[in-house]
Amino acid sequence: MIRIWGLTRKKTRELLEEMVQIGDCLVEKDDKSQEMKYHLAPNRVKFWLGPQGIAGIPAGIVQVVAIMRTVFAVEG
Repeated sequence: MIRIWGLTRKKTRELLEEMVQIGDCLVEKDDKSQEMKYHLAPNRVKFWLGPQGIAGIPAGIVQVVAIMRTVFAVEG
Protein backbone atom coordinates (compact mmCIF):
# COMPACT_ATOMS: atom_id res chain seq x y z
CA MET A 1 0.00 0.00 0.00
CA ILE A 2 1.26 3.47 -0.79
CA ARG A 3 0.30 6.84 0.57
CA ILE A 4 -0.18 9.67 -1.89
CA TRP A 5 0.75 13.03 -0.39
CA GLY A 6 -0.90 16.25 -1.51
CA LEU A 7 -3.98 14.60 -3.01
CA THR A 8 -6.72 17.23 -2.97
CA ARG A 9 -10.46 16.70 -3.15
CA LYS A 10 -10.47 18.10 -6.67
CA LYS A 11 -7.73 15.71 -7.82
CA THR A 12 -9.47 12.78 -6.12
CA ARG A 13 -12.69 13.62 -7.96
CA GLU A 14 -10.80 13.91 -11.27
CA LEU A 15 -9.17 10.50 -10.71
CA LEU A 16 -12.52 8.89 -9.90
CA GLU A 17 -14.17 10.44 -12.96
CA GLU A 18 -11.33 9.16 -15.14
CA MET A 19 -11.67 5.66 -13.66
CA VAL A 20 -15.40 5.74 -14.43
CA GLN A 21 -14.69 6.80 -18.02
CA ILE A 22 -12.28 3.92 -18.63
CA GLY A 23 -14.62 1.43 -16.98
CA ASP A 24 -12.62 0.57 -13.85
CA CYS A 25 -15.15 2.15 -11.47
CA LEU A 26 -18.91 2.17 -11.41
CA VAL A 27 -20.84 5.07 -9.93
CA GLU A 28 -24.34 5.33 -8.55
CA LYS A 29 -26.26 8.05 -6.76
CA ASP A 30 -27.69 7.20 -3.36
CA ASP A 31 -31.33 8.32 -3.35
CA LYS A 32 -31.40 8.75 0.42
CA SER A 33 -28.26 10.83 0.95
CA GLN A 34 -27.91 12.19 -2.61
CA GLU A 35 -24.22 11.20 -2.51
CA MET A 36 -22.32 9.64 -5.38
CA LYS A 37 -20.97 6.20 -4.50
CA TYR A 38 -18.06 4.70 -6.40
CA HIS A 39 -17.04 1.05 -6.48
CA LEU A 40 -14.70 -1.11 -8.53
CA ALA A 41 -16.14 -2.91 -11.52
CA PRO A 42 -16.11 -6.64 -10.64
CA ASN A 43 -13.95 -7.52 -13.65
CA ARG A 44 -11.26 -4.99 -12.55
CA VAL A 45 -10.83 -6.08 -8.90
CA LYS A 46 -7.82 -8.32 -9.65
CA PHE A 47 -6.05 -5.51 -11.52
CA TRP A 48 -6.38 -3.02 -8.66
CA LEU A 49 -6.21 -5.32 -5.63
CA GLY A 50 -4.00 -8.13 -6.93
CA PRO A 51 -4.74 -11.83 -7.41
CA GLN A 52 -6.22 -12.18 -3.91
CA GLY A 53 -8.92 -9.64 -4.73
CA ILE A 54 -10.87 -8.36 -1.76
CA ALA A 55 -9.38 -11.08 0.46
CA GLY A 56 -6.11 -9.10 0.26
CA ILE A 57 -7.56 -6.04 2.01
CA PRO A 58 -5.94 -5.73 5.47
CA ALA A 59 -8.22 -6.78 8.33
CA GLY A 60 -7.79 -3.41 10.08
CA ILE A 61 -9.37 -1.58 7.15
CA VAL A 62 -12.28 -4.02 7.10
CA GLN A 63 -12.82 -3.49 10.84
CA VAL A 64 -12.80 0.30 10.47
CA VAL A 65 -15.38 0.13 7.69
CA ALA A 66 -17.59 -2.18 9.78
CA ILE A 67 -17.38 0.16 12.78
CA MET A 68 -18.17 3.21 10.63
CA ARG A 69 -21.22 1.49 9.13
CA THR A 70 -22.50 0.66 12.60
CA VAL A 71 -21.99 4.22 13.81
CA PHE A 72 -23.70 5.69 10.75
CA ALA A 73 -26.65 3.34 11.21
CA VAL A 74 -27.05 4.39 14.85
CA GLU A 75 -26.60 8.11 14.16
CA GLY A 76 -28.47 8.13 10.86
